[in-house]
Amino acid sequence: MAFDGITTKHLIKELQATIMGGRIRKIYQPENDEIRMTINREKENYNLLISANANNPRVYLSEKLKENPNTPPSFCMVLRKHLLNGIIVDIVQHETDRVIEFSISGKMNSTMW
Repeated sequence: MAFDGITTKHLIKELQATIMGGRIRKIYQPENDEIRMTINREKENYNLLISANANNPRVYLSEKLKENPNTPPSFCMVLRKHLLNGIIVDIVQHETDRVIEFSISGKMNSTMW
């Protein structure tokens, strides 16, 4: 299935219904081009996987967890510093592109593309 603007729109609706208003509890970087966040909302935990893989970019909720490295990469540590315990206040599509914008409130209000 092609990952186009229409698919992105429907994905955002699902993410808004599931994780919006949730708190980011854990952040991992299992691969160089992947980030996994554990998000807690209404006593449920959700694992959001964001991959920037050149051949297979994707964003989805997953129950399967990859093995994490013993030492987190620097980028993961920066994400933890700024986003950990933040609340996802909005998830929107950037125009009609395949770009998803997460607005997160916390130590500093952040927008993650």
